[in-house]
Amino acid sequence: MSFVSGFSAYTLLVRDSWEALFLEQLSKDTPELPEAKKFKAKHDLPLLQDYSKPAPDWFWEKFPSNLKDGKSSLINADVLYDLAIECGYKDHENLEKICGWLKNGAVIGCKSPFRDPVLASNAKSAITEGQKVTDSICDWIKKGFVYGPVDQQLVPNNAKFSGLMTRPKPNGAVRIILNFSAPSGSSVNDGIDNDEYPAFMSSTTDWLRVLNKVGLRCYISKTDFSDAYKHISVAKDDTDLQWFRWLGKAFKELCLIFGAVSSAGIFDAVAKIILFIVIKKANFFPDQCIQHLDDICAAASENSNLLHKFDDKFFEIAALLGVKLAPRDDPTKSFGPCTKGVVLGVEYDTVAWTWGLPAEKLVRLQKCLLDAFDSEFVLQRDMWSIAVMADFLSKGQFLKFYQLAKAQKANIPVDMAIVPKAVKVWLSNPCEDDLLGHKILLELADHTDVLSYNC
Repeated sequence: MSFVSGFSAYTLLVRDSWEALFLEQLSKDTPELPEAKKFKAKHDLPLLQDYSKPAPDWFWEKFPSNLKDGKSSLINADVLYDLAIECGYKDHENLEKICGWLKNGAVIGCKSPFRDPVLASNAKSAITEGQKVTDSICDWIKKGFVYGPVDQQLVPNNAKFSGLMTRPKPNGAVRIILNFSAPSGSSVNDGIDNDEYPAFMSSTTDWLRVLNKVGLRCYISKTDFSDAYKHISVAKDDTDLQWFRWLGKAFKELCLIFGAVSSAGIFDAVAKIILFIVIKKANFFPDQCIQHLDDICAAASENSNLLHKFDDKFFEIAALLGVKLAPRDDPTKSFGPCTKGVVLGVEYDTVAWTWGLPAEKLVRLQKCLLDAFDSEFVLQRDMWSIAVMADFLSKGQFLKFYQLAKAQKANIPVDMAIVPKAVKVWLSNPCEDDLLGHKILLELADHTDVLSYNC
């Protein structure tokens, strides 16, 4: 084999091939994003011009109300206890604690002085998506998840108000988050010790171990809870930490919420016992399934009906417990035994034995990288997303390539975890190069990537 300047001819050929691919890809346009799904309201409510102001009286005449201050968990604690004991669950202390949460409401863990009353305002994202937020609150009222609406004078003196914020959902709606992290220094989350509520999440690595075990052409499935956190009510004393204001009225969340640092740990503990019961009842192998909060994914070999039994048993146990599972009209959320599906954000084909990012997600990531590359600066919260995404895709050293604005007067550490989200981040030249490189690599990637994992 011949060498040129220390490199073999083969190495130079590979380098030239990649260079040609990169140059070719640079000349192409990024595909357009698919048209966003249109929001379809669940409830026939009048539209308002301004969702930052109190709604008129005639609006509330058309709005439902729930003045029952308290709610039972959807999951039947007695049935859960009996099934767990029948299946040989050994940690009786943990089982009794969890059944206590289901019967009396979960204690979210906020301690004084962080329980003191505070009045926080709603985020701009909630106001901008006012119609969607109003429709969701209406839905929660009808399902009994939220207490209200009531006038401010009817609110107890110890009520703590947090602000609403939103995140977009793929179906055109928004996820409402009660921001328990604001105001900083006196928020509900400031008073919760997260270590008291551990959540043990699965990962793509765990799922690859499952696939590696069951092999080519295996069946896979995914089961998802509907209104996951709302399955578990919150203790009466703690619901007064969960007030919010909307359109001039006061409301109170009665169940676990997105935004509380303890919610994931509480829900995870309950979900793990449910999965334990299903595995035992279905005679399934524990190392052939994973659970990531409300997502339960499982696999079995092609010549086995074990996964079909597991899937059927999950729906049977859910019905006994009162668990509401997501319908299977959206395969990105839930699907029965098959050979193709999306698990933890990655699309798998067990017949072709390939994996890759779903097409829409791929285009969104490309657009995100390109927007950052074309911008003078990036906000810290957006830089977080880009850095995590790039590190996930390449396990590279992307984080070291960004630098904070030199105009910052204070000496802000370069630790991304403690830099304020609104800080402007100026990108260094290596960082810009890396952004473009990741974008091109994404465009070159497709679902012909061979699925491989070495345990």
